[in-house]
Amino acid sequence: MTSRVVIVGSSVGGVRTAQALRSQGYDGDVVLVGEETALPYDKPPLSKALLAGTSDIAAVTLLSRDAAAADRIELLLGRRAIGVDVAACQVEFADDEPLRYDHLVVATGASARPSPWGHGSGIHVLRTLEDCLRLRDDLVAGVRLVVIGGGFIGAEVASTARSMGGR
Repeated sequence: MTSRVVIVGSSVGGVRTAQALRSQGYDGDVVLVGEETALPYDKPPLSKALLAGTSDIAAVTLLSRDAAAADRIELLLGRRAIGVDVAACQVEFADDEPLRYDHLVVATGASARPSPWGHGSGIHVLRTLEDCLRLRDDLVAGVRLVVIGGGFIGAEVASTARSMGGR
């Protein structure tokens, strides 16, 4: 039976893990699971060039379908992992059958805290490509913007918004 590595998380950590397995000669199955339906992409540019509209999605894509196929990396996108059954060696999904693994890598990264103001017009949390595109639609010249969070991402969003004419 072929050994299988399942990697949950399709951002840079997950993609680089899958690629490293192949480059180091791992010959078993490599399955990369991601909650989003978009091809794996690099998240840091979401607060910079992509947000500003000076770059496109292709520029931040980490792994194309062709590159995944060439490296024999199976992409399971649009599948939200909700748990792990360690005894059965299975990843559990919100609305699909469990997936068996021999080795499991969890590379899901971190999530921003939810907004205490809920989800409404003009309120954004930046974590995903979809979040970035929605925020970019709202960042028009002269917009007034308040950034809650002075960390790396918040500072970059403020800088990008300022460069786009925001105040």
